[in-house]
Amino acid sequence: MKRSEKEGLSLFPRLLIALMGIVVLISGMLTAVFYIYNKRALAKHTTENVMQQFETISYHFRYELRDALIKDLQLIASNPILDDYIMSTEFDREVSARSVERFFLESLKYSKNYDGISYADFTGKEVIRTDWSGRVKVYRDFSRRQLFMRLRAGQAGSIEVDSPVVDRYGTIQFSAGIHKVDSDIGKFGGVVIVDHSLKDFVSYLDRIRIFEENPIWLFTPEGTVLKQPAEPAAFFDPRASLDSGFHKAPLLVTKDGNMVVYQDLFINPDRPLLRLVVSLPSFLLSQDLQKVLRFFLIVSILSLVAISIIAYYLAGYLSRPIIELARAASRLAEGDLSTRVKGTSTGETQMLIDSFNRMSEDLEKTTVSKDYVDNIIRSMMDTLIVVSPDRTIILVNDAACRLLGYDEEELTGLPFDAILEADPQKSISVIDEVLSKGFIGNSERVYRARNGQRVHVLFSASVMSDRHTEAQRVVCVAQDITDRKRDEEKLKAFSDELQEINEDLKSFSYIVSHDLRAPLVNIRGFSDELIFSIREIGPLLEKYLDGFPPAERQKFSEVLNKDIPEALQFIGSSVSRMDDLINAILKLSRAGRRKLNPEPLNVQALIRHIVNSLTHQIESRKITVTAEGLPDVIADRTSMEQVFGNLLDNAIKYLEPGRAGEIEITAEQNKEEVVFHVRDNGRGMAAEDIPKAFEIFRRVGPQDVPGEGMGLAFVKTQIRLHGGRIWCMSEPGKGTMFSFTLPQTGETREVS
Repeated sequence: MKRSEKEGLSLFPRLLIALMGIVVLISGMLTAVFYIYNKRALAKHTTENVMQQFETISYHFRYELRDALIKDLQLIASNPILDDYIMSTEFDREVSARSVERFFLESLKYSKNYDGISYADFTGKEVIRTDWSGRVKVYRDFSRRQLFMRLRAGQAGSIEVDSPVVDRYGTIQFSAGIHKVDSDIGKFGGVVIVDHSLKDFVSYLDRIRIFEENPIWLFTPEGTVLKQPAEPAAFFDPRASLDSGFHKAPLLVTKDGNMVVYQDLFINPDRPLLRLVVSLPSFLLSQDLQKVLRFFLIVSILSLVAISIIAYYLAGYLSRPIIELARAASRLAEGDLSTRVKGTSTGETQMLIDSFNRMSEDLEKTTVSKDYVDNIIRSMMDTLIVVSPDRTIILVNDAACRLLGYDEEELTGLPFDAILEADPQKSISVIDEVLSKGFIGNSERVYRARNGQRVHVLFSASVMSDRHTEAQRVVCVAQDITDRKRDEEKLKAFSDELQEINEDLKSFSYIVSHDLRAPLVNIRGFSDELIFSIREIGPLLEKYLDGFPPAERQKFSEVLNKDIPEALQFIGSSVSRMDDLINAILKLSRAGRRKLNPEPLNVQALIRHIVNSLTHQIESRKITVTAEGLPDVIADRTSMEQVFGNLLDNAIKYLEPGRAGEIEITAEQNKEEVVFHVRDNGRGMAAEDIPKAFEIFRRVGPQDVPGEGMGLAFVKTQIRLHGGRIWCMSEPGKGTMFSFTLPQTGETREVS
């Protein structure tokens, strides 16, 4: 009998059988442990994955659709072209309508999701309608649609949407509108309607895959199905799991192993537009777990097979790394720089493998880095030209070729001076200047294109040296600033024109002071002369009236002593009024031209001085004036005295009779500015009258106090010259608060 038969199995087969048994036992235990302890973890991972997908969809809807739509509606509604149409007369209405139509058609070009833009007047009748085909003459009546009713009941600028519908072409769309105010009367003037297609959004949803399926549903707020899964494997009707509430955040519902996640998407925060639902059947949810279990079973089987054949490879253990190394060297020689020796060994063989892998990795990094840099150079928007020290072009990028109109082969080898104009103010070439200084930054130069065109560029260059600091190349980068130069020229032309207009406005005050005042002086002088003459001739005429009948004598006396003096008195008061208005205009004009002298001001002391000058009016009307904790500012003292004086004078003059007057001056400040408030409890004014109060010669409310309507216009001019702004809040019967700002730095606007 042979030794193997006598002694049974040798140690190697026994060890092989033992290893196979251990592998089977461990694989089974790991499979059971994985299934028991990781089922919940997989469910949690699936839930997080679905919720993350919801966040992605919600982000896409919010920034790609909702925010863009709201911004476009606001821009369209605020355009002056639409205001001109609303305020136009019947004679101009058709011309204005064409302008609005052109504006709508231009707006359609900025979003392929807009099917049409229209405008309906305050009655709900559509009067302007456009779509991608142009002007549409078939108008709709929105007066009974909920969208129009909600917009009409809303505030200025409020936005409302209709529920989505599926049109005859199968496209989901909805209408969104914005409340438009007639700026002429300050009331509701109509609505701007945008017909929005959801084709791109639905296409985006169709591309989403969860477990390699598209289990996404879309519903209207009323529950109508707009989109459902096309694959039977992902079809699970979620409607039984949905409620009727408004859910702005994703809501998870699990039932019988199935998962339903839904969220309401909205344009208007008060009303849902769409309900997005992901419904996952239980068999889809268990796919990952089943795959892992199959993987473990396959690994176990393969382990058994591997252990069974491992003995057959023991003999080749030492030779296999050498063979793999030889094969890797052949692949590397053929140009496969990603090749690596994946085998392991011991001793000198392992050292050889490690050295080969490091060499291959370093070679790949060097080659990839060069390609990476070349790609960056080719994709640069600015021009890049590399020049040798002898001024010869040796490298250009695509941007340089496009700008100058050359091919790369044509530019390479040309002298750099052939494309760059010399600076007449410098005696050396730009390359010599760079070589001497080391670099040039943001210098305006001019390139010459192939067709002779001069191209203005912002030019920078630096020297590329070797490790011995010897100049090897000059790298030149330039940015095309042709458009900027053209804009600068336009801006200068506008500035010159504005300066000319300002000079014309300056001369207006001199025209007022001379040409308007001279006739007034004559009228006043001759009026006084007539009064004096009547007083002298009156007693003389009385002597000759005795022969007249009493009635005629009485009539003559009334004309001479009453009617004529009264008419001359009216002429004199009108002349005085006109003179006051001219003086007010001159005062306002001089204020706009006066050079301010900013200085540190103690505002608390300034207010105290002004209040002391108004003591008689304040005490006679029993007014309480409060001004505490006011900060110091840097401003023109005279201007501030006039500003606070005018505001306090107005507050005193327009207090409510019969009510104790209260005037309060407060302030607040931040890093940029100081804000002052002058509040009173006077008669107040209506909201629509507030803008008129700052206009020249405009007075609001009852005209029972003296004034020319120039005070607030003068105050506004002074605040503007200080670089600040002024506004007002008022309520009839309760009082008024004027607020204005002054910069912390004390900088003023230059008077031109």
